[in-house]
Amino acid sequence: MTCTIISTGEELNLVCKNENEPSYPEIKAKLREKIWELYCKGYDSFWINCEYGVPLWCGEIITALAMYNDVELNIAMPYEEQSTNWVEEHRERFFRIHAEH
Repeated sequence: MTCTIISTGEELNLVCKNENEPSYPEIKAKLREKIWELYCKGYDSFWINCEYGVPLWCGEIITALAMYNDVELNIAMPYEEQSTNWVEEHRERFFRIHAEH
């Protein structure tokens, strides 16, 4: 089965400059739990738009899950310059996920 994870950037009012601030590690933990739950229910193909925030975090989580499980990550990039104005760290993570899939 297939699951699509999308973001408008509005769900968290995401202007996250420090992912270690309170609430972000908790959000990521809940995302890991939900992705694992979906995988256990038979979802083995995931689509993300790789926007910074929830989709990028989910891409990293799914990439880690795929190291030991038969999981497919697909990336639908809305436009080629998507990460152009991101800070370097976020852009590197974006390209790392693309390179691995």
